Amino acid sequence: MKNEKSICLNCGKALTQKRHKYRQYKYCSRACHYDDRFGKIVKEENITARNPLCLEAAKLLAAGFNRTEAANQVGISSSVLGDWLYHNENTAKTIFASRACVFCGNSIGGKPSFNRKYCSNSCRDRARYRRKNPTSPKQVRQHEQAVFEGAMEMYWSGIGGSEIARHFGIPEGTVSSWIHDFGGQKERKEPLKNRLRLSRNAAEWLAALREHTIQDSDYEESTVVLVCGKFHGHSVDKLATLIFERLKDNPLNGKVYAFCDKCGKTITTLSWNTPIFNISRYIKVSGTFIWVHEDFGKSIEISRAEFEHLISLQNHKKIVENT
Repeated sequence: MKNEKSICLNCGKALTQKRHKYRQYKYCSRACHYDDRFGKIVKEENITARNPLCLEAAKLLAAGFNRTEAANQVGISSSVLGDWLYHNENTAKTIFASRACVFCGNSIGGKPSFNRKYCSNSCRDRARYRRKNPTSPKQVRQHEQAVFEGAMEMYWSGIGGSEIARHFGIPEGTVSSWIHDFGGQKERKEPLKNRLRLSRNAAEWLAALREHTIQDSDYEESTVVLVCGKFHGHSVDKLATLIFERLKDNPLNGKVYAFCDKCGKTITTLSWNTPIFNISRYIKVSGTFIWVHEDFGKSIEISRAEFEHLISLQNHKKIVENT
């Protein structure tokens, strides 16, 4: 054993170390040893690492990837990345505090497990379905803010979710989720079906229907005559007789007349289109139609759009406010 001068292989600093028979010190400090073997410390956005690839993997981890996927993406070993996270606990907390769900992009920084990729089981299942069915249509649809705001204003004005979905051409489930999450932010007006049932005269009934109906340009010139009250029978002779005797109209004038049966389950329309009568029937599978009372008069004339809206409503025995 003897003393021999040498220099540090990393920084070039002269050093004197005891030399053993089979071993010689090459570095002046442990830091120089690590710098020469693993690379110098690199700092980026308060994250430090000796391997620049670990910084790239850290960005993927913050985006929601798990450790194995992030390591494979940048080309390093999963154990190397895991060892770096283990010895840099504060760095790991900084990375995972800004994580985002891989599927929907929502933050998952508050989740307890560092290896979570999704903010919920729903996103996990949708992502799994997307991987197995890459050619299927997307499960999540993005809508403009204006569509959302318009849909909520229609809901607060008393229009139902089905009517809103048809108006904007979006799924009813989307509208239902918006109503569930944001419907309570404002007080909603009385729904149309309740207002129709509680109307005291024909003018009030018609005003409520028109207020809640979205007019369609395709139906601007088309009208339907609602025959007040409910009747038995729906043969052509029966309906034509009602038009002639009750309304004092000519059944061959080309107008569309609508009748409701005693049970409120079927609406029949009759119109004359030379040289035949056209008959259409609308049958309610569940519930009953909301129809005009006989006390309102003999008939009420409405637009085709208002008629379509009326037959889409479902009547129940009990009135439920703001539903």
